[in-house]
Amino acid sequence: MDQTILFVFPRHSDFGRLTTAGDVRIAASDLANIQRLLEATPDDLSRELGFVAQRILTDAAFAVRYESLLMALTDDCSFDAWALLRPTLEPVEREHLRLLYHHNVFDLYVLLQDVLCPDSADLMNAPSEETHS
Repeated sequence: MDQTILFVFPRHSDFGRLTTAGDVRIAASDLANIQRLLEATPDDLSRELGFVAQRILTDAAFAVRYESLLMALTDDCSFDAWALLRPTLEPVEREHLRLLYHHNVFDLYVLLQDVLCPDSADLMNAPSEETHS
């Protein structure tokens, strides 16, 4: 079992400490994971990525597992399955929650990229080679 602050996902194989695609699909379809993602505040997302950053320091393969999970969560199927169990949601409320869901997934993905490529902002602001000649 792998766990972060927001997500829990199984790991059927410890070989190379990599998770399988099935493990990621199970985690992405876990309605409790979807619920926690919907309830997450910006502070929760920051804490999540702080935890993930620490985890990556000791387990580089975790970055692959976590990024795979985020990519799987971008598919609407996970949200749609969650929404089907809430038939009392009004269509407007459901779409608001869908936007929140996608916003949080995207924010986590961007934060993860900042963790994996911390100098990318510096590279964008660095003077070009042409200015040095």
